[in-house]
Amino acid sequence: MSESSDIQPIINGFIDDVRPQYVLVVAIAPFCGCLLTLLAILFAFSTPASRSLLVFKLNVVAILVALVTSILNGYINTLGLLDPFAPEIALSICFTFALFALGSPLFYDSILLLRVLAFYPIRSTPPLMLAKVLTVPILVKCGRLVCLSLFLHGYYVKSAIYGPATDWFRNPYVTSEFEES
Repeated sequence: MSESSDIQPIINGFIDDVRPQYVLVVAIAPFCGCLLTLLAILFAFSTPASRSLLVFKLNVVAILVALVTSILNGYINTLGLLDPFAPEIALSICFTFALFALGSPLFYDSILLLRVLAFYPIRSTPPLMLAKVLTVPILVKCGRLVCLSLFLHGYYVKSAIYGPATDWFRNPYVTSEFEES
């Protein structure tokens, strides 16, 4: 009787430790499935002429980037769920996930910037108007690229010394990205 009451807090602690990873894995699977469905619908309802457009190709790449990000996230959390006492996850996997997770919004913004250029074509828009329209988005994009580069460099250096960082979401370069969006 006493033995079962002694082990219960240990089991509850274990469940509390793996619960966040379990929730993420369960949440990621349907979203990943939705991305596959979205990709299939994108191809099914597009015409050969629309498939040759740059925007279509970039949208396909954006969906594939989101798929890779969700697969990496699911993989990392599944490893933590299935073997929580295993040694650290490989730095390359964590770094790749950080690159995809934090770099993809920069890529998605590029697609939106391309759409802005559809409304303000470079050849027919006066240079002053083009400068007014594109200055702020390009400066923001450059700032985001600098923040991402500084974060990834610091993350890689810190992770190479101490192991994959678990506090990356508190990094000032990452939080500046969240505040900007």
